[in-house]
Amino acid sequence: TLTNLVWGHWIGFLVWLILFSRLELEYNKLNIKKDRLLLPIISMMSGWGLLTVWRLTPRLGIKQSIWFSISLILIIIGLHQREKVLIALKKYKYVWLVSGLFLTALTFIWGTNPSNLGPKLWLGCCGIYLQPAEPLKLLLILYLAAYFADQQPFSQRLLPLITPTAIMAGLTLMILIFQKDLGTAFIFITIYAGMIYSATSKKEVLILSSFIIGLGLIIGYYLFDVVQLRVDAWINPWQDPSGRSFQIVQSLISVAAGGMTGRGPGMGYPNLVPVAYSDFAGQAILIIGGNIRMLTLTGVTLPFFSYCGSSLLTSFLAFFLLITINQHTTEKISLPKRPTPIVHLLVFFLAGYTLLAGINGWWSIYRGPELIDRTDNARRTISDQYNKRGEILDRNSSPLSYTEGSPGDYVRVYTYPEFSNVVGYTQPFYGQVGIESSLDPILRGLDNQSPWNTWYFHLLYGQSPPGLNVKLTLDTNLQLLAAQYLQNTPGAIVLLNSQNGEILVLYSSPYFNANELDSLWESLQTDPSAPLLNRAVQSLYPPGPSLAPFLIAQTSSFGNLTSQITSLNSNLGGKNFICTKPTSLPATWGIVGKAGCPGPLEFLGDSIGAEELENLFLKLGFYDTPNIQLNLSPPFIPEGITSPSKTSMGQGDILTTPLQMALAATTISNQGNRPDPKIILASQDYQGKWNLDQNSQPLVSVFSQSSANKTAEILQNNNLPIWETTAFALTETGAIITWYIGGSLPEENMKYTVVVTLEREDVDLAKIIGQRLLTAVKTP
Repeated sequence: TLTNLVWGHWIGFLVWLILFSRLELEYNKLNIKKDRLLLPIISMMSGWGLLTVWRLTPRLGIKQSIWFSISLILIIIGLHQREKVLIALKKYKYVWLVSGLFLTALTFIWGTNPSNLGPKLWLGCCGIYLQPAEPLKLLLILYLAAYFADQQPFSQRLLPLITPTAIMAGLTLMILIFQKDLGTAFIFITIYAGMIYSATSKKEVLILSSFIIGLGLIIGYYLFDVVQLRVDAWINPWQDPSGRSFQIVQSLISVAAGGMTGRGPGMGYPNLVPVAYSDFAGQAILIIGGNIRMLTLTGVTLPFFSYCGSSLLTSFLAFFLLITINQHTTEKISLPKRPTPIVHLLVFFLAGYTLLAGINGWWSIYRGPELIDRTDNARRTISDQYNKRGEILDRNSSPLSYTEGSPGDYVRVYTYPEFSNVVGYTQPFYGQVGIESSLDPILRGLDNQSPWNTWYFHLLYGQSPPGLNVKLTLDTNLQLLAAQYLQNTPGAIVLLNSQNGEILVLYSSPYFNANELDSLWESLQTDPSAPLLNRAVQSLYPPGPSLAPFLIAQTSSFGNLTSQITSLNSNLGGKNFICTKPTSLPATWGIVGKAGCPGPLEFLGDSIGAEELENLFLKLGFYDTPNIQLNLSPPFIPEGITSPSKTSMGQGDILTTPLQMALAATTISNQGNRPDPKIILASQDYQGKWNLDQNSQPLVSVFSQSSANKTAEILQNNNLPIWETTAFALTETGAIITWYIGGSLPEENMKYTVVVTLEREDVDLAKIIGQRLLTAVKTP
């Protein structure tokens, strides 16, 4: 509504329009020779700066408008007395500079800081402040220009020529250094060196000034904490992005967020950068270079843009002097054939601005996506409050995560807390994990959009279009059933389609509630049961004898599964490894395979050999990171298998996640082939059309069809149409892991595989969960 709109900035616009219109009238009335570029550029810069300050802080916008008015009024008055002004400036050059030094020196006694922070560089009271260092820069230029004008023609000897100016410049630098205003001090050195070089063409001046600046930076680094902090933040801002480097990091993020064309008038979030109205914004190169990490940060202002009455007044006085000087130029200026110091300085500044443009492109384009995706980019959080995020749905279109509320007050809701480990969360303080993180570009409205749609929303609202929905392969009913069976037992469950790799259940216990992160975060961080961990894809476990199906299939492919079983249990390092249920000899491969007896697997491991075991594990996917859009643990890749018998028992040179085991187990139900995992079923486009995920890779052939079918037959449950195996494994800390692996028989039309991993000894619970899930998945 109109009552919610901000109208105050129109005051600044009207002040700008009226005063510059009046200045144009005075130009014509006094018949002043106008520069075709100077007035339009100054007008644009000052107007832009005025609106920017109003945008950032309306209170300071009023003050800036007052200073702007004073500056323009003084220029208009000065135009009528321009000849007298020039004469007075030249005649009393020492008086003007000494007056500026005197005012600057007074800050040692009556100095203050309007923000009550940092060095006391201002004079004033009652809300009106003057920073003497700002007009002092202009006074130094006037002094040097007047002095060199009196010395023409110049003496060939440099020292006698510059001694008087060096004394005055030295006094100025001493005052600034004692004030710890090193940014302004460096500007003074640059001004002084540039003018001496322009007048004398002595390159030694540039070399000496560069040496002084470098030496001053080194000394300042060790003497002043503020210099040390700024240099450290410049060298490595990522080391402490939320502390001493916060300003520069947020500045870089703002550059990345704006890109090369910006967000649009009033659409960005400049208040996220500290002191954006003052420090953020040869002086322009210093400030802009600091913002984009080309140079260290300083406390000086960006002319015509930053909030600072002293700076604005000084900049307009410099503008007035340029106008006045322009009236005395009667001949067309032509540069000599040989380069002059003026040309050298011009090239220097052009090179500086070119470098600024290049570095700005580096941060806004090349490094832009990385900076925008940082968790400390508050713009994402603000955008989420105004831009509705897409929904996460299960395979039957049941919402798992959705956004409710109204623009400016949107909040994310998670329907089933039990799914938090896989669905994840998106939260302003704690970042993003899970599906919320991996599919953020779609859910946020960045991907699957038409270029026109994206351009339209950025133009009008400064943000992306509304987010789009995604559909997962998860089945809510089966996921809730897994949660009901597992309850608070630490472990994980994976149920997937053996033919196409679609994941129907991916459950980790214990879980956390993504709706209550604010109140539970500290306890979640210290909870020894690690509820934030997605055990299904992030925990690496020793598989133990659950490797039996793969070793049996591998051995049967060579026709070597005829040997008589001579041992059931095993001893490794003084620890006994036993079957999951009482078993006695003689026993068949089906009996020992389903009971996870370690003894027979030692024999199979030795007969297969280390090299073939490595090849087998590689084809099963144990050495690969599953191709799935989740936060995964990197695979465990050993340097080599040192003991085939120990490794075949799942107790050496091998660690796997439950998801990796489930993918490997699909080979027994699916004719010996392993599919690529899939958790994204489809995603919406801007027209609302659902597009199926097409990122699946070809099936990996691991076993022959006959070997896989024979293994399923050997491990078939006597009462259910499934194959299965159970096993105990022992971690390095001595904890027992219980495995259940099962799947559909090869002759079934729809084939599924399940893996249950419990961080305790409970084979009965593991079998109940696995068998009931395999039964439930085939029930309509």
